Amino acid sequence: MQQLRYFLLKDRYTIEISNATKPGENWMGLMKSVIVNYQDDDNRKLYLIAKLAPHQDVYRKVFPIKIVYLREIYVYDYVIPEFLKLQEEKQLEQIFQPFARCYTISRAKGNEAIVMENLKIKGFVTGDHHTDVDYSHALLVVKELGRFHAMSYAIRDHKPKVYERFEQDCQETFFNSHMFTPVLTIFRKLGAAVLKSYDPVKDTRQIESLQKSLQKVPRVFRDLRCLQRYGRYSVVNHGDVQMRNLLFKYADETHPLVPTELCMIDWQVARVGSPAFDLLYFFFVCTNREFRGLHYTNLLEEYYKSLAGLLRQLGSKPEELLPYSVLLDHLKSYGAYALYTSMWILSSNMKKEQDIPDIYNSITETANVDHFSTIPNDDYIPRIRDLIDDLLEYGDVENNKIEIASASKPGDNWLGLMYSVSIVDQENSELHLIVKMAPYQAPYRNLFPIRIIYDREIFVYDNVSPQFVQFQEEKGLENIFQPFPKHYATTMQSNSEALVMDNMKTKGFITGDYSAEIDYQHALFVMKELGKLHGMSLAMRDQKPEVFKYLQENCGETFFNSNLFESVVTMITKLGNMVLESYDPISDSLYIEALQGSLKKVGDTFAEKKQVERYGKYAVINHGDAQMRNFMFKYGDPARPSTPTELCLIDWQLTHVASPAFDVLWFIFVCTGQEFRELHYRELLEVYYDSLCSLLRQLGSDPQKLLPFNILTSHLKQFAPYGLYVAIWLTATNMRDIQDIPDLYNSSEAVIIDQFSVVPNKAYVDRIRGVVSDFIKYGYNF
Repeated sequence: MQQLRYFLLKDRYTIEISNATKPGENWMGLMKSVIVNYQDDDNRKLYLIAKLAPHQDVYRKVFPIKIVYLREIYVYDYVIPEFLKLQEEKQLEQIFQPFARCYTISRAKGNEAIVMENLKIKGFVTGDHHTDVDYSHALLVVKELGRFHAMSYAIRDHKPKVYERFEQDCQETFFNSHMFTPVLTIFRKLGAAVLKSYDPVKDTRQIESLQKSLQKVPRVFRDLRCLQRYGRYSVVNHGDVQMRNLLFKYADETHPLVPTELCMIDWQVARVGSPAFDLLYFFFVCTNREFRGLHYTNLLEEYYKSLAGLLRQLGSKPEELLPYSVLLDHLKSYGAYALYTSMWILSSNMKKEQDIPDIYNSITETANVDHFSTIPNDDYIPRIRDLIDDLLEYGDVENNKIEIASASKPGDNWLGLMYSVSIVDQENSELHLIVKMAPYQAPYRNLFPIRIIYDREIFVYDNVSPQFVQFQEEKGLENIFQPFPKHYATTMQSNSEALVMDNMKTKGFITGDYSAEIDYQHALFVMKELGKLHGMSLAMRDQKPEVFKYLQENCGETFFNSNLFESVVTMITKLGNMVLESYDPISDSLYIEALQGSLKKVGDTFAEKKQVERYGKYAVINHGDAQMRNFMFKYGDPARPSTPTELCLIDWQLTHVASPAFDVLWFIFVCTGQEFRELHYRELLEVYYDSLCSLLRQLGSDPQKLLPFNILTSHLKQFAPYGLYVAIWLTATNMRDIQDIPDLYNSSEAVIIDQFSVVPNKAYVDRIRGVVSDFIKYGYNF
């Protein structure tokens, strides 16, 4: 009580304080009704609700009280003002604001508090959490949820930086706190009681589904923090959409039982996630099976109409931000969450007032857990069984078997964490995916332009690949060139960027061995495919100039010319100087002079990559990282099992517009040795050019006009220094043994730079000396 008076002692007034809730109405706070009587001529009164955090140590050890109060304060301090500001900026006549006014807050440990307006004075009434909701109330709730979620999409659309902050500050922290273990115990105890009620012969499907679902409780709640799962469809969720947190006003005298306004309170478990979470929570906590059978589909449609309506008023396109089909998919995918939360919340909501103990002052943590694990009455288990039956009908509680495993070894991928995901549904249909997740560690992101390169790869999959395929289809090509894996989903959430793609290994593709020099058959095949890749750009420029212009404008060089610039110059220079030390100062003076001079120009060479005008009409979309770790080969000819028949290009993070010479230089001088080049260098160039010309002719363009062979060879000479530098840098990492590669993601920037500057062995020095020798032999620029 002292903390409440501390808030209010300012001017001359008296206060009246009384309890605002009955036992069981609020588990996360003591609710006090406060009337402030001002001692002035107008006898003004201010009606408030003060929400005070439980201070008891035992209760705070079970529930993350500090965390939930800070979350609710954040919603009132930041989320709600941003929602209102956007609507005002868009000049909406009717502002959507189903929020109580917040007057003051306290973040002091043990004395956390929030003081808000008392909406009951304005005619609002708290919903009855003991009974199932009726249609008129459910309709208003889903409409308001639609508008509430629409605000997140509009913010993401018009103010992406603001929404990025929501994502950073509103991750799930209620279940994933010190409450994690107690809540698992609660769910498992309640679930075990439901399982015992089933007939082991008649109810095998329900038993199997519930058993499997209970086994994955930890994963489901940990996954709430994995924002990549929701992609661009995430929103700020209320997180606890049940009747005890909904206030209704009834302003239509002709329909006194039909609510006309809604206010949402208790934002303590608000978090970013799929909009399906709020909907599932409300439907399966607040409605019964009979009601869902009659109204579930209709209410979903009303929710979406409301969401779409507000988005259009705000100038956004709902069909792009949240297609209705995606909403339905999410509702099916997250059914397990609905089961767990319903089991828990209903066990509390269905308790009679006289059966609710003073849990704030319970003697032990175990007593609190036991209370929340108690079956409240005979109606509870049938209610949960109905819920399970509905989830099996709408979207199975345990529809799919999912297996997740690491998909790469140390050193395989420097710019992402790779996981293989295998999904098998009840009909034994299989889907095999690769999830590529961005490193989130600050030192690594400070060094490498992680966000930029994920944005670039997503652009390739969303724009470049579809345009290339569409153009070939328009030209009626029988064999479509599409060396891209199918991609399913992407997210650009800050620190959680990710792509989900086909797992090409399950289709017979094998990643090239980047630690060894490439052989003739593979090199020949790669050069043919690079020719086709570059041919597509030249044909697009020729026949669809506006499309190519758009692709070019969005594919400037941004990897080396980023926060990485100074560091990459340092790394290449260090490695180059170590190669220099291997030369004899007298007999090798020609090589020393050439390499020394070149190392002085590393920064200038990379800076010039931004100057697209240097490439003129010969610029193409380069893969940008054409090396064996990014090539996947398939071997479809049993008569020649070691000869590749198909190629899939992966890792488009460094894609940029430049001369076609860049991909050619990168591949040849990173992936081949001096002896190989002695035998096949000229042939590889001719094979590349023949392949490029062949595709251009099929597409109706003139290769001699678009890229004469002498232009290609002159570009190879002009831009050769770039090939030298990437060979110096990448060959060093490619030739390292796995056991010598530390955990760079969790290292400091200085350690990362040092590790990328290590000469792995003598073979590396010999390899780079071979590159220098060939440059002199070919007359290439240093």
